[in-house]
Amino acid sequence: MAVKSKEIAEYLSAPHKGPVVYIEDVNDISRADNNEMSFYIGTNLDELESSAGVIICSEGVAPPEGMTTIQHSDPQFAFLKAVKQYFKQSPNQTKIHSSAVVESGAEIGEQCLIGPNVYIGSTVEIGDQCRIGAGTTIGGDPVGIVEGDDYEMYRHKYRGGVEVGNQVEIGQNCCINRSVFNNTIIGEECILDDQIHVGHRVNIKPRVWISCNVTLGGRVTIEEGARINPAAAIGQYVNIGEGATVGMNSTVLDDVPAEAKVVGTPASRV
Repeated sequence: MAVKSKEIAEYLSAPHKGPVVYIEDVNDISRADNNEMSFYIGTNLDELESSAGVIICSEGVAPPEGMTTIQHSDPQFAFLKAVKQYFKQSPNQTKIHSSAVVESGAEIGEQCLIGPNVYIGSTVEIGDQCRIGAGTTIGGDPVGIVEGDDYEMYRHKYRGGVEVGNQVEIGQNCCINRSVFNNTIIGEECILDDQIHVGHRVNIKPRVWISCNVTLGGRVTIEEGARINPAAAIGQYVNIGEGATVGMNSTVLDDVPAEAKVVGTPASRV
């Protein structure tokens, strides 16, 4: 569906300069054609060789005659915001790769993409417009051990489930454990990158972004809008506050307040 460039500018509350054009898709600045939108962070549009119909660029940049621009203080952010609003593509119906295993009892929403070699257990509920990357396991039978006298091991039987909200993206080779009795929860519009371990009864609130190689211990809570950077490890029962940021390679053993930034091992506030 084509969208008028003026409509995109109004949605972004950003100045529109040049002719009004219709945009059907997005592309890289060097490959975009006159029906596509791209973004540019530089300041010299005169030297830019691009056939893009619309370029989202920095504020105050003077476009050459005939070029259509939308000017914003953060062109990349504005571009991605517009993509999410107008050009985010979902399949017309749920597509499950032939090599994926979805156990009887699992519930998969509409317009989902389930990749190769994915495993989804019987107690899993996945919302609409979710994407699950290759090799990911959701709701498997994790190993829960309590150590007794003389190093004797007592194994928990996991009976809970996993709830995944709408518009969640989960990358490749992730492991999301179900809980012992209750549910592990991933809220709406969360993004989980590749190779992430989510322990039992973790509660991830909406719009949380977790980068690659992160480990979340059991019963961790991550509040809305928090950001967890690559290779961080978060211990059991820890609460990450709303809008907080955990730095790369950090080990978090204590609660993190809202909007705080922590880094290091053990992590401390910056």
